[in-house]
Amino acid sequence: MLGLPPIQLYNMHDDVGERVNLQGQNLEVVTNLTRLLEKYVAAGRSSRGSPQKNDVLVNIWKSDSRPLNNKNANDD
Repeated sequence: MLGLPPIQLYNMHDDVGERVNLQGQNLEVVTNLTRLLEKYVAAGRSSRGSPQKNDVLVNIWKSDSRPLNNKNANDD
């Protein structure tokens, strides 16, 4: 979505309206959740069982939404 930060992390207990993005204050949590998402995409599933093929190409970093420190020099 346009205008939204590429990475968003909210405390859904205290901030149901998603007004305070905690991403910058919780880099370890963001890193762990990103790695978990990448693992799920690579396995084609988040549940136990044999890896599955994804029905479509999955790009967790939509165009222009990947943080600058994760972009490759050839991405521009």
